[in-house]
Amino acid sequence: YYPPPGGGTVIVCAERCAKLPIGDACGCHWGWAGQKVIDLSPAAWAAISDKDRHVYGILTVTVYPD
Repeated sequence: YYPPPGGGTVIVCAERCAKLPIGDACGCHWGWAGQKVIDLSPAAWAAISDKDRHVYGILTVTVYPD
């Protein structure tokens, strides 16, 4: 566990991009080491995708430092 990055933001892109606040951070990963997982709030999901999050659950995104 790493302490929260304190009010930082990232740009998260799927069907469209949104600047989102970082709520927490960790060195965790899923799959191979280059694959990172982010947990999007319902509002953040809606900001980057029109897909139903209850149907899809997982969405491929690209995360850029802000």
